Amino acid sequence: MENKVSLEREYALMQLKIKRAKQLIIDLGSEKGRWKEEEEKYVLLKEKLIGDILVSSGVIAYAGPFTMVYRS
Repeated sequence: MENKVSLEREYALMQLKIKRAKQLIIDLGSEKGRWKEEEEKYVLLKEKLIGDILVSSGVIAYAGPFTMVYRS
């Protein structure tokens, strides 16, 4: 009888674990779309990075420590 009760508890625990695993798989499946969107966003940012660096370097050089008289 103890063995039967032990097996029933183990069965209930396994059913709960299976239920949680299925829910986790469903939740992670929905994350796949969001991850794909994030990846596309970062690819675009990476492509624009060189131009952004060039523009910021120009602004820093222009607004740097040298006066207008010195630059002229």
